[in-house]
Amino acid sequence: MKLVRATGFALLLSTGFLTGCDNDGTGPSSDRFVGSWSATSFSYTDASNPALSLDIITHLGGTLAITVAQDLSFTGTLNIPNVTPVALPIGGDISLNAAGDSVTVVWNATTASYTTPDTENCPGGRLLDDFTASFSFNETETILTITETDADFDFPDQIDPRCAVPAVVVVRLQRTS
Repeated sequence: MKLVRATGFALLLSTGFLTGCDNDGTGPSSDRFVGSWSATSFSYTDASNPALSLDIITHLGGTLAITVAQDLSFTGTLNIPNVTPVALPIGGDISLNAAGDSVTVVWNATTASYTTPDTENCPGGRLLDDFTASFSFNETETILTITETDADFDFPDQIDPRCAVPAVVVVRLQRTS
């Protein structure tokens, strides 16, 4: 299987959810994002072929768990079977968009150093790149959906023999505390 390679992967993944407007529309509120979250879905869809999609959680048995602090820093773990050898520690900082409709995630030095090796004529690169993503909450704010439309993903060989292609990433997180 080719290694997964994503631009903006997160981990959109993990933190694109940290922005939002207060219910009165006065601007972003970080309080609603503080706490622990676990991914229930983490799917990549080929931007040019929406029929081609892979969910790291449900199809591959991966895991993503994060905890967001009051200062909008976050830590957690990410495991992608056959890509990461173990659950990798991840972390970084979130910057809220003033309009409250997107967030920018900047990974810490350790997370930014994770790379994928060259495979089958496809160059390796950073596993996780900084990204900007939109988000939405369910009515009770216990489920958060993060969407990044400017990612790259290297689908496994059995699915598609190309190297990384433009992709849309959607991560669904469930509040755990």
